[in-house]
Amino acid sequence: MLQVVDVAGNTIVDTNTAVALIVGEAVIGGPGSPKSGTITDPRLALGDPFIVVISGGLALSGGAPNNLPAFSFSGGTLTWSYADLNASPDSRVQSRFLYGVR
Repeated sequence: MLQVVDVAGNTIVDTNTAVALIVGEAVIGGPGSPKSGTITDPRLALGDPFIVVISGGLALSGGAPNNLPAFSFSGGTLTWSYADLNASPDSRVQSRFLYGVR
């Protein structure tokens, strides 16, 4: 087994440790923004993809506000969209997020 240990012999990382790879960063939403979009990066298919919202927000299933983006993954593609596609572009919350795989 491959291990990284500290000076006291405590395991820091081994082959059972889940490690995240940040693949990119994006900003979506805000005045005049598109209703939906995609980001394609083949590295997203290398593991379990995720997003981390840094500012703004994201829509969770079940009664989420229409002005927040929802995200989904398929293979190497990250798709985002706003729940109410007919809402004013000025009402779409700007969100900055990181995306990657673990």
